[in-house]
Amino acid sequence: MDQKKIRNQIIKMLKKCVFGTKRNAIRLLFDSEEERNKQIKKLDFLDIAGIKKGKDNSIEIKFVDRLKALDKLCELINDVDETENALYTAIEKSITSGENHEE
Repeated sequence: MDQKKIRNQIIKMLKKCVFGTKRNAIRLLFDSEEERNKQIKKLDFLDIAGIKKGKDNSIEIKFVDRLKALDKLCELINDVDETENALYTAIEKSITSGENHEE
């Protein structure tokens, strides 16, 4: 997988962490054990950093920090924008310098 595809995949995953709902985690808490066992493989837990089950059968869910994920997402998007701007500037310079040589 090339670097651009990996970056795009990371951006897609970060977007899910930042903008996604907590619906799947809520299902863990409120569905019956039988229903949970049926659905567990189908649920998306990308935004969950950890799950603990207590001795009293309580469940503690720790989520990914959305602000940190948003910060990283902005950083990656800005890096892409800067790379594209640099490429555009380089192409523009090569075109304009080529025009000067034709005279």
